[in-house]
Amino acid sequence: MTGRVLQWARGNAASPELESETHPSSVKSFRLKVILSKKDRSDNEAQNLCNEFADEARNHQLTLNCRFISNDRFVLYANEAVDSSLLPSFLEYLSQHHETVLLEQPAEFRLFDEYASSLCQSSFAPNLPASNPIWAKGILGDNQIVGCADSGLDWNHCYFADGTLAAPPTGRSGSFSVNVTARKVIGYESISDALDDVDGHGTHVVGSMIGNPDFFVTGSSADAIAMQANKGSAPSAKVYFQDVEKTGGNSLDGLSGSLYNLFKSAYKAGARIHSDSWGSSENSYTSEAAELDQFVWDNNDFLILVAAGNDGAKENTPSGTVASPATAKNIISVGASQTTTNGW
Repeated sequence: MTGRVLQWARGNAASPELESETHPSSVKSFRLKVILSKKDRSDNEAQNLCNEFADEARNHQLTLNCRFISNDRFVLYANEAVDSSLLPSFLEYLSQHHETVLLEQPAEFRLFDEYASSLCQSSFAPNLPASNPIWAKGILGDNQIVGCADSGLDWNHCYFADGTLAAPPTGRSGSFSVNVTARKVIGYESISDALDDVDGHGTHVVGSMIGNPDFFVTGSSADAIAMQANKGSAPSAKVYFQDVEKTGGNSLDGLSGSLYNLFKSAYKAGARIHSDSWGSSENSYTSEAAELDQFVWDNNDFLILVAAGNDGAKENTPSGTVASPATAKNIISVGASQTTTNGW
């Protein structure tokens, strides 16, 4: 990731990612997340501190902007390349400031779940008889609400469509009321927009979790049988969906804010499980991973499941491929049982 600069790291607040790499002669896209020491300050106080740090950057001949995230963190960034020789003294100032807990590069999240399989219940593969022992015990996800943040969701797909409602309740967090009587989608939080991207990643992920075509697909035709066989793991559950990618974009911009608040919104909607098929390239314990740990610590009836990544078990892949925030301690990190269909 561009912008890693701190091999010097004399202050005790610098993260390992910043310490471990020699800085280049110039940084094309400098971005630095600053984690602050206390959480009871007001948003205005945090914004003032952010502005103070940006002003101090100018004293070091650096032109940096401040993007406020929450009352205990913000990002300092440059819109143009900066001379890295100017950074050490400024970063030393930040690392020694009494309000600073951690300095790190902001994670750049990307979508995971690249290769899906049908092995969850019984090691089923296309060349073996299908078996669903969990469903056979009546465990179908009844009365459960699952939270999910992803690229978007095609709520008109037959696996999610309501049949009576034209669209689920949609809007920004706190601006709408969920509909717990909806067949599948009780609410759609439009953090980025309210559409799925062209690759359909979010629709695929939610289909794998709670998709169920029963309302629309009946009979014994080959198509009907195939669709019934491809229900989600919890076909009776419902979803509170959070859209975190602008359609046509190439980044999960909706995850650039507070992950703690992301889960808080889903929790308020009634979700007690949150499944997320995205992550970063950072194989370390980052502030994002810490946010997940803190939320689960504060809400011990909430379970977060995060994809381990897309890079494990590939030929010539080095160790250490579990990516943040799957490196969190109070969550379940989920890896695939197969990376390609060649094993079948």
